[in-house]
Amino acid sequence: MAEDIAISQAPADQRWAALDLTFSTLLPQPAREQHIRSLLADSAAGDERWRGLWIARRQETIVGAVWAHFQPGQAVNVWPPRLATGESGSVADRLLAGVLAEVEAAGSKMAQSLVAPADREDVARLSAAGFTRLAELEYLVSGRAASRGGPPTLPLELQPYQAADRSRMEAIVDRTYVGSLDCAGLNGLRTGSQLLDEYQSTAAHLPGHWFFATSQGADVGCLLLADHPALDQFELVYVALVPEVRGRGWGAALVRCAEWFAASVGRQRIVLAVDSANRPAVAMYEALGMVAWDRRDVYLRTFASACSESAGE
Repeated sequence: MAEDIAISQAPADQRWAALDLTFSTLLPQPAREQHIRSLLADSAAGDERWRGLWIARRQETIVGAVWAHFQPGQAVNVWPPRLATGESGSVADRLLAGVLAEVEAAGSKMAQSLVAPADREDVARLSAAGFTRLAELEYLVSGRAASRGGPPTLPLELQPYQAADRSRMEAIVDRTYVGSLDCAGLNGLRTGSQLLDEYQSTAAHLPGHWFFATSQGADVGCLLLADHPALDQFELVYVALVPEVRGRGWGAALVRCAEWFAASVGRQRIVLAVDSANRPAVAMYEALGMVAWDRRDVYLRTFASACSESAGE
């Protein structure tokens, strides 16, 4: 019965069980165990990471879990609630309501969640909690091993990113979002600084895999990569150009360069996510031989505090 359920943050000694339930429908074993072990071993994240990991308990038994993953940049990724077999959907509703109250109390501007389009229960629950559908993401993977020859010839130059270049990278990310077709509903909700905080928060982030794209001495874009050795792949985190130089084929050249970087350290493929509504980008990736392997809908909820800030600007 739902009346004997207690909803609370997961204590440290119950985080493993909570994460195991959270990812139970997403990752098979042993990948799930490896992922959880990696998350819990990341001491640099501190306890702040776990403020959004909530559980439902019947006496001492965990019967439900939800994770609102607080990230730098005021973004929160919400993994939809998961329940033990036979539990009522009302338990998931209470879990989601509790963790979203925590997210709002923390002053977060927005929360987003990725859902399989066919998962009607998750869609209904998120919609009832105030989320709206933002976009459909296509997950693409390079359809062939990248060339291990010399680096491709580029119509522009790549300059490695250094920590001292932070403000410069923030500026170019802001400029590349002008007129962007990728998750256009997020335009204006996040700054270049907040986006870089998100990108840097991934465990796979290494500054040596970030680059400025320049032409005639001026910044015109960027290429941000992340290495995932355990998966034998590079992730194309973000590649973009400023509006003035789009349509010249430079984006495809940057992707080819990303493939070469992956091959140069022995990775077999590139993976990325793109808004399916961004037809020029999708067409470019398909022309480069990339194929879709999954799709997810992005659901977004903004909070009153964020709306108030925007109105005051």
